[in-house]
Amino acid sequence: MVNYLPWFVEKIPDNSRFATFTFKRILTVVFIASFLTFPLQVLAEPQAAYIINNISVDETSKSAAIAQRLALKKGQELAYSRLLNRIVPVDRQSKIPSLQYSDLVQLVSGIDFIEQKSSPTRYLAKINVRFNQTAVRNYLRNANIRFAETKSKPLLVLPVLKANATLQLWDASNTWIKVWRNLPTSDGLINLVIPVGDTKDIVSISPEQAIEGNRKRIKDIAQRYGTS
Repeated sequence: MVNYLPWFVEKIPDNSRFATFTFKRILTVVFIASFLTFPLQVLAEPQAAYIINNISVDETSKSAAIAQRLALKKGQELAYSRLLNRIVPVDRQSKIPSLQYSDLVQLVSGIDFIEQKSSPTRYLAKINVRFNQTAVRNYLRNANIRFAETKSKPLLVLPVLKANATLQLWDASNTWIKVWRNLPTSDGLINLVIPVGDTKDIVSISPEQAIEGNRKRIKDIAQRYGTS
């Protein structure tokens, strides 16, 4: 499947970051995925959305035991925040009722300790927090909060820039692809893959072929990045 998302410079919040663009330049993103053709291969288990990995905590207190309690409290709160950012639409997150820690722990089914270090007054750890899927679902539904929990297969993004009647994809002057490459790593349900732009990519597909939706060329580059 190929989706096109045209953007105009006027819609970008911080235009100073795009000073090299003129208002005649059109930014287009081509998303490549196959989830309409192979739905059973695309959708991950919903439970995976309720596991928050690699939470780092570091607390100091009068004793290691107190520091550990503080760290685990903070770790679960951070994990809960990341969970909501992952499964609840941005426009609904402000509607979520505040949750006391005593209620939050009722949503947690377990904590996996990846790393632990301690001193007489300090505790450091890296943890994975597993949330109870049913409990979280019920909590959000009772609060009338919409949510999504199905993680899709990775999407390949081909950022095409139209400038001065020419299309740019792999060109060094394509600032649009640089913007996508500099985006922070996503913790959401969709993993976006940005091509590296090496010789194999250049040979695989041209900007014109990307915009036209050339199935063979799209299949070639999608297979290379595991999004077919």
